[in-house]
Amino acid sequence: MLDMKHYVPILRWKQAEMLALRNLRDEDKTRITPVIEITPKSFLPAKRGKWMGAQPEPGKVLTHHAKEILRNWGYSPFFLELRHIEEAVGPIDGKVHSLSYITELGRSYRLKIVPVTGLERSVNYQSAVAAVVKEDKRGVCLRLSPSDVLAPEFSGQLRKILHTLDANVEDVDFLVDYGVYDPEAPLITALFQRVPELSGWRSLIVSLSIPHQLNFTEVRRLK
Repeated sequence: MLDMKHYVPILRWKQAEMLALRNLRDEDKTRITPVIEITPKSFLPAKRGKWMGAQPEPGKVLTHHAKEILRNWGYSPFFLELRHIEEAVGPIDGKVHSLSYITELGRSYRLKIVPVTGLERSVNYQSAVAAVVKEDKRGVCLRLSPSDVLAPEFSGQLRKILHTLDANVEDVDFLVDYGVYDPEAPLITALFQRVPELSGWRSLIVSLSIPHQLNFTEVRRLK
């Protein structure tokens, strides 16, 4: 899916990030696949405007986000990360997982969503991801921290999540997210030594946020 010249920015979905994506040249967009993170802040009561103080309906908020993604990113593929809102938002209309809800909207808008998950997400979250993977056949992005990879139970957890998602390694973009730069963090070579079938994953992505700078990512094309 991605090659070594590809950039994978991790973006909190706010106005500045929207405008940055919207203003990219088409030729640059082909070299970028963003991770779009929706945060709980957009589900809080508005501080100004017509709906000031009113609690917005989660379904309407997700619909707004889907439309904004279409407006600012269009029909190019992107990774969608909802881990920040699962507990804050809960099921839409009391029964539909937020990921299921927004991906259904995405299909009607022809958005090319690739869901993001990790090893410690809830059962409901993983079930929603598995359903999206099965329905859309665009694979999945597995987002891990260095501590995830270094954990003694890592191999077993990895096998379990692939089984849960009914996904093969060639359908998975393997993202190691270092977070904010830490000079004591383990080398990526040490982490990759613990990853089984290293050459089989759809892509390997390494992300690192340097204070006062944009986050740096490296993508390794594996096939």
